[in-house]
Amino acid sequence: MRGGVVFYRGAGAAARAYLESDHSHADEYYLENGDAVAQWTALDSTGEVRAESKLDGDSYQAWVDWRDPLTGEQRGIPRDETRVASNGEVVTRPASPRFAEMTVNCDKSLSVAAALFPEVSAALDAAQADAANAMGSYLAQNSVTRVGPRGAQEFVPVERFEQVAVLHRTSRAGDPHRHIHVQWNTRVFSEGKWRGLHTAATLKQQGALRGVAEAVISTHSGLRAALRSAGLTFDASTGKVVELSKHAEVMSKRALQVQQNVTKLERAWRDLNPGQEPPRALLREWDQQSWALDRPHKTHDAGRAEDRWRGELHDAGLRTDGFTGREDAAPIALTDVDRVRVAQVAISTLEESKSAWSLADLEGQVGVALGQSGAVAPKEAVEAWVRETASAAADSLLRLDIDYQAEVPDWVRWITSERVVAVEDDLRRAFTQRGLESALVTGEPVLGNLTQEQSDAARALASTAPLVVAEGAAGAGKTTMLKTAAELAAGQGRRFVVVAPTLRAAQEAGAALGTPASSAHKLAHDYGFRRDTYGRWTRLAVGEIDPATWFEYRGPSDEFRVDANTRIIVDEAGMIDQDMAHALVQIADENGASLALVGDRAQLPAVGRGGVLDMAVGAHPTPLDLTALHRFVTPEGRLDTDYAKLTLQMRSREEPAELFDQLYDRGNLVIHETMDDARAVITDDAIARARAGSTVAIATATNEEAAALNGLIQQAHAQAGHTTTPGIEISGSDLLTIRNGDRLMTRKNDRDLGVANRDVWNVQRVHSDQSVTVTDGKRVVQLPAEYVKEHTHLAYASTEFGVQGATVQAGHGIVTDSSSASAVYVSATRGREANTLHVVAETRLQARELFVQAMTREAGDRGVESKRDAAARDLQGTIGTRTHSESQRAQAAWWGVDVDKPATRPAADTTRSTARQERERDARPKEGVRSPDAATRAARDTEATRIARDAQKGRQRARQRGRER
Repeated sequence: MRGGVVFYRGAGAAARAYLESDHSHADEYYLENGDAVAQWTALDSTGEVRAESKLDGDSYQAWVDWRDPLTGEQRGIPRDETRVASNGEVVTRPASPRFAEMTVNCDKSLSVAAALFPEVSAALDAAQADAANAMGSYLAQNSVTRVGPRGAQEFVPVERFEQVAVLHRTSRAGDPHRHIHVQWNTRVFSEGKWRGLHTAATLKQQGALRGVAEAVISTHSGLRAALRSAGLTFDASTGKVVELSKHAEVMSKRALQVQQNVTKLERAWRDLNPGQEPPRALLREWDQQSWALDRPHKTHDAGRAEDRWRGELHDAGLRTDGFTGREDAAPIALTDVDRVRVAQVAISTLEESKSAWSLADLEGQVGVALGQSGAVAPKEAVEAWVRETASAAADSLLRLDIDYQAEVPDWVRWITSERVVAVEDDLRRAFTQRGLESALVTGEPVLGNLTQEQSDAARALASTAPLVVAEGAAGAGKTTMLKTAAELAAGQGRRFVVVAPTLRAAQEAGAALGTPASSAHKLAHDYGFRRDTYGRWTRLAVGEIDPATWFEYRGPSDEFRVDANTRIIVDEAGMIDQDMAHALVQIADENGASLALVGDRAQLPAVGRGGVLDMAVGAHPTPLDLTALHRFVTPEGRLDTDYAKLTLQMRSREEPAELFDQLYDRGNLVIHETMDDARAVITDDAIARARAGSTVAIATATNEEAAALNGLIQQAHAQAGHTTTPGIEISGSDLLTIRNGDRLMTRKNDRDLGVANRDVWNVQRVHSDQSVTVTDGKRVVQLPAEYVKEHTHLAYASTEFGVQGATVQAGHGIVTDSSSASAVYVSATRGREANTLHVVAETRLQARELFVQAMTREAGDRGVESKRDAAARDLQGTIGTRTHSESQRAQAAWWGVDVDKPATRPAADTTRSTARQERERDARPKEGVRSPDAATRAARDTEATRIARDAQKGRQRARQRGRER
């Protein structure tokens, strides 16, 4: 399931329009003309449904505007923010989030199956509805509000929680795409009145929501049975229908074409009708025209979408019935799933990406692993299994030592593992010891044309110091400095081995320095380290058989063998994860090699557990930092010192509001009314610079946004005659048809082909066998068809990770409400001659606020200490968490529940093995962490369970007496 929690702040009418835009206008399931399509549900704190109804468009708008959709009762007034802009204009905009939303979706192949078979359609609708209900039930049971005076508030459970679910069967482009918009109102009832939902908790619960939804869909017996009856095979490990993978590709590719056609029609109309909105009838007409534009010789029926889709698949030579695939006759029962194995997989997955996590995160990963197991079970059984498995796993893990006297809520990320703590402790000890032994001398005469900072860093790297830590701002000349350092070291009989997070970055550094270079993973692999699909690390001894290849491991190759005369240079060290750094430190320690970390903490962080460069800087007595910039130039060719200063301010995150104004006034930041406007400006500039022979880097936040820009820029190049149509059609992983002359990015290292992840190429020719010949100006490579389809995409635009390390003549970046400070900094520093940030906003004031928020938003994991600080911030100003609100206890007592009866604790586990008892007895407490108080958790859970259970019984008796409140 893709996507996370997003918050909506607009009015109900705007929310209604938003829902209507997220599907084809030929889709009959949208909010208009009073049609009842929104399923509204009210739940209590146990997750039980207390009321439900269908909402028409007007009722839905009322619900978004914090009114009871049935009675019209006002539940609060959404707060607006009023500010005075720099031009004196008074600007008012919504501040209160009206609802939180996640989307229940599935693999495209399931949507295609639903389009082809009515029984699958009904079953998929039921499975997704169950998933939406499970998400609502989870939040009803786990959401909180804050009650009490500022500084001494309590987290209190909600008593009434409301959800709306809206089903769409198509995407905006009109292809099959089953999804449900699940929305949760931010007004909740607790302690006798309507209050605000604690949205920080909701945001941190999205992993659990995604996991339980995936588990419910994948284990849905009705869906699995319907697929079997249609002769289709469901692969639970991927969520795909095996027989329909090609069908899904065809429909997705067609959808891209249609969406591009709609965009062109809409842009042309808006140019002629500025300031107006197209009527719904015209939108439907564009949908029909867009499906016909690329099929001039085909007849397109404006009737049922399913018939049109079948026609598209028939045109592609694909069958739409008569499938003979079958799932196993006997699906796996929930009781047959290895609970311990699922928990291990969930923990390993979290260990790979996070230094600490919450019970909600753990529930999410357990749900994902259960869904991939192939089991089939009812929704309620799945929910209980996930909850119990995650809770048991959590009790076996460590907790960060937080100064908080009360019970920590389940959404706070303070759970960690012994392995995570041990790896970070080892790294800190190694950096501290090496740093203490590394006396660096600075301020000596400069070397050649280097600056003082560069000269100090070059001498340090060429020395025998066990550890050197050198940071450098974007454009500070790190490569020039490294080249001088390598020459100095070689003159003293020492050599560098350069590693980096990616092979491409290592190769570029190695080529510039004339030294051996590889990805960090390759060096670790050479020394016997192995990482499995779940991120777990092992190490082979010389002579052992590698289980992945069944060949004997014979030790490191001569090319990358390190010794006391070797310095391992870790370039882009800010992007190295802790496990990889741990392996590199072990290699250096075992072979007497010195170590250097070169990078920039202000740029993009590691994808997994990070903070390595932060630890090294903190541990070293003399960390070096290069801040004299040489990259940016004016149109006249002189150094642009003014822009260089702004990038340093961006790097330090200082005065972001002032920084915004300076960037805007200089023209380095442009505001657009819509994302389409931003894309159009970027596309036009990219084409103009291509004509002039300039290089351009375009950075986006997501692969989807990069694909959208790539499609537009590709079309513009084709119209300008820069590319030609090949005789055979083939697409990369982005499903955009590759043309002769296109720019292409490879996304997987392949030694045999001689290509690396994120290499950028120009397409020379598409061959009749669908292989593609590409060149980077130095090499010519012929990529096989399968590699092209799975591991390439157009490269006119890419994510921020794709452009980090690039230096071009002009750079563009898009700043959104999900952008981080590091992403903005990277996007704004790629170009030598020009750099432009693009912001979509209604006003300059709104754009400034979006930019300021981005510059205060940190991305990635920074280690255990950072997680401890974050957990403390989550709990700041609170004094505890109640298991039940006072009104819940009073109501339970009214139903006859003895709320003061002591809770019965579960009996002690007498089945633990002797080995486990010995491990627990011998376990040494780690600094900064502690073992969980399982007894306290059990007592709390038992009390909550007992009151809820007894209250339910009392409620049932009250119903019989007609006295329910």
